[in-house]
Formats: sequence, C-alpha cells, structure tokens
Amino acid sequence: MKKIIVYVLFILAFLSAKSQENKTSSFEIHFQDFFVNDTVCLSINHYLILNKKVLTSNKVSGLTDVIVRVYLFKGSSLIKIGKDSIKIKRISNPIKIKATLNGRLSKYKINLEQGKYIGLDRKDKYKFIFNQSKNPFEYD
Repeated sequence: MKKIIVYVLFILAFLSAKSQENKTSSFEIHFQDFFVNDTVCLSINHYLILNKKVLTSNKVSGLTDVIVRVYLFKGSSLIKIGKDSIKIKRISNPIKIKATLNGRLSKYKINLEQGKYIGLDRKDKYKFIFNQSKNPFEYD
C-alpha cells in the first residue's frame, strides 16, 4: 500500500513539474483610460493582434473592454483577447510592441523583468501614455 501511495505521489509531482516547465511566462496589455471612439492597432513582434479596433473607455472604471493576455510557452505563444485566442509561434525577446492610435504609430520594447502588466492610456489624439508594472492594475 505504501508503495502505491509513493508511486502516485511521484507521478503527480512529475506531472506538476512538467506542466510548470511548459508554461514559462506571460504578460498583459490593458487599453485603459481616456479613449473616446479612438481607432487602435496592435502588433506584438511581427504579429498583428488588433486591427482598427475602435475603443471607448468606461468613464467609471477608466478601462476599455480590451485586455490582451499573452502566454509564452516553450515552443509557442497563446494570445487571448476576451473569449478569442490565437496560437502563434513563440514570441521571443526582445518583445516589441507597435501600437497605432488614430493612424499614428508608437513603438515600445518590453522587458518582462520590469513588469508583466502593460497599460496604454490615451494621452492625446495620437499619443499613448505607456505604463509598466510588476503588480496588476487596480480599477474601481
């Protein structure tokens, strides 16, 4: 009986280690405050993620309905936007983000050691305010 319990525990530990090995890291991009019928595009490295998406921020929460979650696995990446998901080849460092606001392009390089939470606010008609945090954003 002891051998069976030890064997089962060994299998569970092995499977847990394998699942942790597969999922290496993740990050999120939040389109946050001050958007009013603004058109945005988003590319991560060379993958187009959002194309001419019209955003409006909720006046109470200061958040649009668009949060892009990127999961980096050993051989691939999974990008989730709401209920939709896209499986692509592994996104490699450096992570390069191209974000277009009403036709004007902004470029950012992301170092995940500085935080895995990326926030983009609308500064003016053509510019973003870029935020990066190690802690999740808090919204009211």
